[in-house]
Amino acid sequence: MLTVRLSRPLSKLPGKTPSFSDRENGTRRTLLFSSSSSVPVGRRTYADTVNPVGSKALLVTGCDSGFGFSLAKHLHSKGFLVFAGCLLKDKGDAGSKELDSLKSDRLRTVQLNVCKSEEVEKVVELIRSSLEDPEKGMWGLVNNAGISTFGEVEFTSMETYKEVAEVNLWGTVRTTKSFLPLIRRAKGHQPLQSRAHPGHRHQDVGRAA
Repeated sequence: MLTVRLSRPLSKLPGKTPSFSDRENGTRRTLLFSSSSSVPVGRRTYADTVNPVGSKALLVTGCDSGFGFSLAKHLHSKGFLVFAGCLLKDKGDAGSKELDSLKSDRLRTVQLNVCKSEEVEKVVELIRSSLEDPEKGMWGLVNNAGISTFGEVEFTSMETYKEVAEVNLWGTVRTTKSFLPLIRRAKGHQPLQSRAHPGHRHQDVGRAA
């Protein structure tokens, strides 16, 4: 199990994707890391080569503030076509307004509540219609949207537990399933952390929960 820790702000990260040596076969690989500051990455989650960014498109969820907001700006600065999913875009939230203020055709904010299937599917269609060549698909998906709560177990209501699971667990599954067809076309990457065996990922949901 490999863990990635971001020890510096996104703006200070190197322009090139970090690489490492695979001790098992002696080859040099490129590390693909996920969205959170300290997350497990599935075994052998790496690519053989790093292609030029070009017009590669990806979606980042939870871009109203925090990590998602910073990541959207960082990826845009590196040349990606970024779709920034914002929960409060329709309400005129400051985060989406600031991203829109960049006035770039490579950074587009979209209204996205990962708990609502209709909003997720709407974004799928929007991105598909926005791609230069939809048949080439979408290069990546960063499941960053999430919420957290604090409190003693016995004093935390079941409604709170369900709300956290709906966003952090089912929201991630819902978004990933909806975008997988586009990601597969591009042979891209979807950072959904799991150590599940092929075909058993749904079983690990219960174990992780």
